[in-house]
Amino acid sequence: LDSQETVQARYDNFISFTKDLENNLRIADIAAIDFTSDKGPSLGKIAPTSSYDYNFKIKTYWLKN
Repeated sequence: LDSQETVQARYDNFISFTKDLENNLRIADIAAIDFTSDKGPSLGKIAPTSSYDYNFKIKTYWLKN
């Protein structure tokens, strides 16, 4: 199953989400992530408490019964 979602969150919450996804019992692959910010260029630096838009493409898998 392919899913694509866009969310807005702080960077530290994004890291927490990816760790939760990694520890989830359902197998999932993050196929793509795009980051955007309305604050302009950050010169390669990410502020943990700043809010960003994340566009995810995630693939999940399951076994048919």
